[in-house]
Amino acid sequence: KGRQMAAPQESKSDEAEKIEKIKNLLTQKFEPSHLEVINETHSCENMKIQVIIVSDKFKDISTIDRHRNVQQALGDMMQKDIHAITIKAKTSEQWQKIQAKQQQKQ
Repeated sequence: KGRQMAAPQESKSDEAEKIEKIKNLLTQKFEPSHLEVINETHSCENMKIQVIIVSDKFKDISTIDRHRNVQQALGDMMQKDIHAITIKAKTSEQWQKIQAKQQQKQ
């Protein structure tokens, strides 16, 4: 009778599950040395995510094809769960250069 709705917690774990699924799909496909998946909407509905992925599997692949490969790896999540996606897909070498530049600025 007097049950309270646990919706916020459920959606949080739902969101966490989806982030985990995204990470697993990308890890299987690209074996990244660095991977960040950030949900900028903080809900599991119409997720707007940012993916930062570093993998040597991107070597000699154009930026557009890297993005295409990441989207393909996410499969039907792109239609069902992800409303918008921002992708930074780098090789280890490119990532090290970015990190070095950031450290120089500090």
